[in-house]
Amino acid sequence: MKAMGFLCRLSAVAAIAVSGSVAHAALLSYDVQVATVQSGGAVRIDAHHASVTAAGQFVNMALFAVIQNLDNATTQDPDTGINTGNDGELTGQGSFVGSSPTGSPTGRLAGHLRGAGTSSTNSLTNNVSPYNSTGATSGAPSDYDGTGIIDDVGKNSTHNGNTNDWFLATAGSDPIFPNNPANGALFVRIGTTTFTVDSPGLGSARVDFIPRTLLDGTATVQNLHLFTSDGISQALRGDSPLIGNNDPSLHDSLASFINGPVPEPSSLMLLGLGGFGLMIWRARRRSA
Repeated sequence: MKAMGFLCRLSAVAAIAVSGSVAHAALLSYDVQVATVQSGGAVRIDAHHASVTAAGQFVNMALFAVIQNLDNATTQDPDTGINTGNDGELTGQGSFVGSSPTGSPTGRLAGHLRGAGTSSTNSLTNNVSPYNSTGATSGAPSDYDGTGIIDDVGKNSTHNGNTNDWFLATAGSDPIFPNNPANGALFVRIGTTTFTVDSPGLGSARVDFIPRTLLDGTATVQNLHLFTSDGISQALRGDSPLIGNNDPSLHDSLASFINGPVPEPSSLMLLGLGGFGLMIWRARRRSA
């Protein structure tokens, strides 16, 4: 799995921590948040944290497009009386990817992310209205990081391919302009996925949304991320510095973290003694 540095806190049960508030120097970011959890052992702690205790438990995640909103502009439609802003999402595309967090002391927590369909068949399982218009797709299950395990969603490629391989949210031909918040960035829910625990070991995992980057074709073709910020239409390539997911300082605030149960103090002591013993064995072997 793709690793990005983060040393998470461990609790007495497996925990999922998801993106917090983000400093939005970027025009656009993709943010994963905890929506709901399976009843009977799994607990939603807050918008960014949940806990799980057994295999088969799941956490439902919501994907948000987070759009910079500096002017807080709001206008009222004279016909409907509905207030709208000048920030809106049109299209976003990418992959849901699990990884082993850098700094995790106990390895990878086994689990898989929900994908649907195949390269040749479309599904809308991970899509939500109104971002499920023609062309939208859930993203096919995949082995994004090449580990041999099908536990991610989306293809790890910068070249042309079947759109069904990636998660794609689109409102159709025009952005949707909801009412702007009084202050701060606009959060627009554009998709979902589910992390299901395969084995509640002592490991940990993180879940990122990786914006799709396309390097084939013209600039117009490559610009897969379409939105409006402060009244200005934007079309960005997936690796643009104006997308917050490409800013290392924002990585941890845009990803979710899943931790296995913490070992008992006696188990931690045994792990420490085992590591110390291994160090002595290696030292003696080198000096022999």
